[in-house]
Amino acid sequence: MKLVRLLIAACAVLALCGVSAAAAKAPAFVPKPGAYAGTAKADGKTVPVTGAVVKQGNKYLVQVLLTATMTCDDGTQLQAGVGIPATLKGKTFSATESGKDSSTGGTATFKVSGRFSSAKAFSGTGSKDLSAGSLQPQLGACSTGTISFSLSKK
Repeated sequence: MKLVRLLIAACAVLALCGVSAAAAKAPAFVPKPGAYAGTAKADGKTVPVTGAVVKQGNKYLVQVLLTATMTCDDGTQLQAGVGIPATLKGKTFSATESGKDSSTGGTATFKVSGRFSSAKAFSGTGSKDLSAGSLQPQLGACSTGTISFSLSKK
């Protein structure tokens, strides 16, 4: 009889521990979908920037539309944009994409990463790097450098 009471008490303690552990677990982070606006800084200039958070199935995508000036090895400056979607993992997001640049023939690499500070605000960095290409080899490699951004829900 003592053994049965001991087993029942042990089960009750384990059940209570399981309930309190589950209650202490933080809920998953959920950003507010929709349009976002803010500012971006590159080359010492601050410019307006827009972005969006979209729910796609059971995941969230973050996209920021950045523009900046790329500086090439020969000193030429070109307008560049960075606007790749990044999948949210927890409160952070990051993505890298590469492809052939149609105007230079080089390889363009886009990068974006960031973190949500709340369900309605995030910040991060982005960049575009371009390798020398066969269509405009005199340019050499080009880069925007790091573009920092901060956005909040409209």
